[in-house]
Amino acid sequence: MSILIRSAVSLALAGACAATAASQPAPRAGRSLLMVDDDQVFLARVARAMERRGYVVTMAASVAAAKAAAEAAPPECAVVDMRLEDGNGLDAVR
Repeated sequence: MSILIRSAVSLALAGACAATAASQPAPRAGRSLLMVDDDQVFLARVARAMERRGYVVTMAASVAAAKAAAEAAPPECAVVDMRLEDGNGLDAVR
């Protein structure tokens, strides 16, 4: 599984990432992505952009929720926030 780490990324940067993703060829159908972030606005915006690109996105706002989601359906890639209320984002995908 690939892991991307988000700590203090602005929504402007998230928009730029989404724009970059939009210019790339679509991934193969059904590619799974786990997004873990307690910033609901960031989470929703980036998830929506990735879904438009063909990703199947699972969102979680905590380490506990991310662990449960990853156990239920292991993702191919994860985007995690390092500072969550219940722990480090990397703990969610270990």
